[in-house]
Amino acid sequence: MSSIHIIYASTSGHTEYVVNVLTAVLRQHGHAVTLTRAEAAKPENLQKGDVLLLGSGTWNTGGTEGQLNPHMHALLFERATNVSLQGKRVGLISLGDERYSLSHDIGHIRMLEEAEDSRNVFLE
Repeated sequence: MSSIHIIYASTSGHTEYVVNVLTAVLRQHGHAVTLTRAEAAKPENLQKGDVLLLGSGTWNTGGTEGQLNPHMHALLFERATNVSLQGKRVGLISLGDERYSLSHDIGHIRMLEEAEDSRNVFLE
């Protein structure tokens, strides 16, 4: 089975809840799962596991609606800018609220694609 590394940032606890439920399900299916909070993650943590899942809320962070949690933003755009994820299997867990339109979701995906482009990451 796969080894899966989940790095997540949670503002209100919703993202943390989702990744904990997902972790339990993945482990029930035989996968080895490691959880790391974004604020504790080191740049090299992005390279751990066969699969990397990044989880972040996109609301109530004190800035523009639809932005990444500040801890995830700091990891991806400040601390880990020199980490190459070329060829890495990466998935995204993005939580917002019911007020979000497709344009907010697309904006969040574009932010992550910018990080992808700067490091040759392939998002699946």
